[in-house]
Amino acid sequence: MLSRVDSRGFTLIEVLVGITLVSVLMGLGVPAMRTFIQNNKIKSTATNYYSGLQAARAEAIRSNLPVEFVLTNATGAAALPAPAGRNWVVRAIQPGLAPPVLIDQKIGLEGEGSTTQAIAINVSVAPTGFDGRITFNGFGAPTANPYSIDITNPALGVCFPGGPARCKRINVSAGGQITACDPAVAAVGDTRAC
Repeated sequence: MLSRVDSRGFTLIEVLVGITLVSVLMGLGVPAMRTFIQNNKIKSTATNYYSGLQAARAEAIRSNLPVEFVLTNATGAAALPAPAGRNWVVRAIQPGLAPPVLIDQKIGLEGEGSTTQAIAINVSVAPTGFDGRITFNGFGAPTANPYSIDITNPALGVCFPGGPARCKRINVSAGGQITACDPAVAAVGDTRAC
């Protein structure tokens, strides 16, 4: 009598078909995942700048002193402003006393999963002539013009709708209201619109 052989496992053809399917799916998914990750970096940077601006405004109201939100490439209360700085510092200016008092700061590398270099984020601020500082008075209003901070990621290229980058904008009004928005959204009534 012939006995039946119990075979388990996969044949070589089944393994090759499975590897091919996984390769095709990975090839389709990796570019979309890269875009997703880079857009999340833009969103994270915008959220960090937004929270720093809110902290500066809240501290100015609380202490009734001028408080600066400073874009810089250094850290600490005495950091020099840089219009396109990767870090930000919130510091209180006490009239007649120096140096300013450090309230909060964010180093550009924090939360990026990197210890060697910062992500490629471009920050442009209106109005022109911006020196890297936004100062809030005791009423929570900026002491100079209203500001707009545009955050883009050159690693993705052009902002949506012309490209895949979902750029962000943070507006500081003359009265001190701070809003974050998506400049690509144009629908009336959409809360994401600028």
